[in-house]
Amino acid sequence: MARQRIRVQGRDALLVAVVAVGSGVLAAIAGPSPTGSATIDAVLVVVAGAAAVWAAASAAWWTGVAAAAVAAAFAPEWYLLVLAAMATLGGLWIGLQRRSLPWSRALVAGVALQVLARLGDIERFGVTSLLGVGVMLFLAVMGIVRRPRRERRVMWWVLGGLAGGTLLATAGFGVAALQAQADLEEGNTVARRAIDLLGSGELAQAQVEFVRAAEVFGDAGDALGRVWGQPARLVPVLAQHRDSAVELTRSGAEVSQTIANVLSVVDYDDLRVVNGRIDVDSVAILQQPLSELDAAIGELERTVRETRSPWLVDALGSRLDDLLADVAEQRVTADNAMTAVQQAPAMLGADGPRRYFVAFTTPVEARGLGGFMGNWAEITITDGKLTVTDFGRTKELNDGGDAAGKTLTGISDEYVARYGDFLLLDPDSPDRVVGPGVWSNITGSPDFPSVAATMAELYPKSGGREVDGVFVLDVYAIAKLMEITGPVDVPDAGVTIDPADAASFLLTEQYELADSAARVDVLETVALTTVQRLLSTTLPSPPELGRMFGQLAREGRLAGWAVRPEEQEVFDRVNMAGRLAPRDGGDGLLVTLNNAGANKVDAFVDGSVEYQVAVDRENDRVSGVITITLRNSSPTSGLPDGVIGNYVDLPPGTNRTFLTIYTGLPVLAYSIDDVPVGMETGTELGYVTSSTYVDIDPGQERRVVLFVEGSIPDDVAYRLALSNQPLTRTLPATVTVDGVSWTPEPVTRAGVTYLP
Repeated sequence: MARQRIRVQGRDALLVAVVAVGSGVLAAIAGPSPTGSATIDAVLVVVAGAAAVWAAASAAWWTGVAAAAVAAAFAPEWYLLVLAAMATLGGLWIGLQRRSLPWSRALVAGVALQVLARLGDIERFGVTSLLGVGVMLFLAVMGIVRRPRRERRVMWWVLGGLAGGTLLATAGFGVAALQAQADLEEGNTVARRAIDLLGSGELAQAQVEFVRAAEVFGDAGDALGRVWGQPARLVPVLAQHRDSAVELTRSGAEVSQTIANVLSVVDYDDLRVVNGRIDVDSVAILQQPLSELDAAIGELERTVRETRSPWLVDALGSRLDDLLADVAEQRVTADNAMTAVQQAPAMLGADGPRRYFVAFTTPVEARGLGGFMGNWAEITITDGKLTVTDFGRTKELNDGGDAAGKTLTGISDEYVARYGDFLLLDPDSPDRVVGPGVWSNITGSPDFPSVAATMAELYPKSGGREVDGVFVLDVYAIAKLMEITGPVDVPDAGVTIDPADAASFLLTEQYELADSAARVDVLETVALTTVQRLLSTTLPSPPELGRMFGQLAREGRLAGWAVRPEEQEVFDRVNMAGRLAPRDGGDGLLVTLNNAGANKVDAFVDGSVEYQVAVDRENDRVSGVITITLRNSSPTSGLPDGVIGNYVDLPPGTNRTFLTIYTGLPVLAYSIDDVPVGMETGTELGYVTSSTYVDIDPGQERRVVLFVEGSIPDDVAYRLALSNQPLTRTLPATVTVDGVSWTPEPVTRAGVTYLP
């Protein structure tokens, strides 16, 4: 059966032309971007859209129905769905009329075009453009085959020419892309290597790599810009790939060169502490180049993020994802460095003396923060000059000041409820006068800002002076400092402590010394000698110090706090704040031990933490079982009473701990060794706290189990902030969610781990 021909002429031709041009203009106004160039897109959409609608004026009625139905199926808004539905009904009406009605057929196609032009991004790889082009091309072809022979011949020649031009443009871009591919891949690799070096503080090497990245990206841009790659700008989808690659090479070259130029004037060696002094002016001078560096990295991040568009195929897209992750991480590092440099002059006494309290702790007598504070120091900084202005033992602070005037009025009611029994003479008294052993228990909370604020308030009332900030270092941090300052002689004990052995000696071996007075002096001698040497030598550069102490800061073994919020932000940004891990709407778990026997038996305690979680998405509930195993390997003799004895009349070697479990979910039940028990409950900084005293005999293992259950938002995936207390022997933790292990290897490091 011969195909029905439709001749569009006379008044119909005029109406069809008006509908076609109008449809093309309206489609262009919607802003579809098949090539990524505003001018080219506008011309292309108007011409191609008008041509397709003009050709569709002679297409079979059912093709218009099909096109409108496809548009309706993908319509993102209700009004577009209504418009597409009306076009579908219009096409059906044309079919029922059994008449040509060319302008009506064109109108149906034009309406379908309007919806297709407003689909937005459906999926990756330019699906929206491919769908729109495909539907309109289908209408055009179906219309062309029903035109008179002469018109068909002309149209086929036009379509053939367009297809040939597209093939040539694709081939030309393919050649250009092949010529640029090696340089693009090398540029990506070199840029990532440069960013890694920059993050490590190796500025000279980073500068060399950024210069190389600029050269390689420039070479890639030259290859993509050759004449045979230019026609690709006119081909939908292909043009987006080309533009993404060209923009990446252009910006990559410019920004890499900018970063290299900035790095040529940045020298972190100027920030070294030399003989107890840091050049404050050198710190201030760095603000301008670091600001430029931050801006350049931000521009690189913006370019890579925008270049990583839905148009890119996986091969290039995955490489950009890796580069984007590196750039985003370095952007945070650059922001942190900028904040630190802005605040550093004031913190270093440029505007007047600054005073800082330093607590030296040891986890052999556990506290929630990590360990008991055995010694302390006061450091004053004036115009960059660091001086030890006081040093002493915890007992001096316990005994210092007017007992009646030693109050803690700045702590919260929640803090009093949690730690009042350990800090205050009478927790129920509004005066909040501290107890005689307050400084011995002051590190009971795992949240360093809370502990530091308490220290800052209490120190002036204990014989000290007002301070601008507080630092804490445990024996592992002191041992790391000794890698800079060298071995320490302790004449009274007759020993020389090497940096490599310092941690183990301070944690266990010192307690084997026969002379108890000498033993008490060990930590004091090591800490004071190390600090004094630090202030009489040249320290490593800030990036080197960051590499040395970064892990200790993440573990909570080294932390800092500032009275002024803008300066506290520095510690927060560099992960040195020592905060109780924020849950941010998720679950949380932390187990802490607070020694309640006034001995050093915590050096012999180990165990494990296991958390089994079940998520009930149907009811938006989470339940879990927390199993805590604690073992005590302390000897019963052979060590001094101050080590294995206690003040609660328990046998030697017994560990009495005030065990606290911090959970994100409410606790339903508790048991110790399968016997149901009660616990003291409360809250602290968004956590539910469950506490009890547990005695562990030498050689004994105790098992504590908690059952938790609570709700979770229906639109939030389950996640967990898992924290480990910085003990002598950190308790390995494992997590299982719905029978799947989230910790293939137990988490053994102190600090916080966010899962998954």
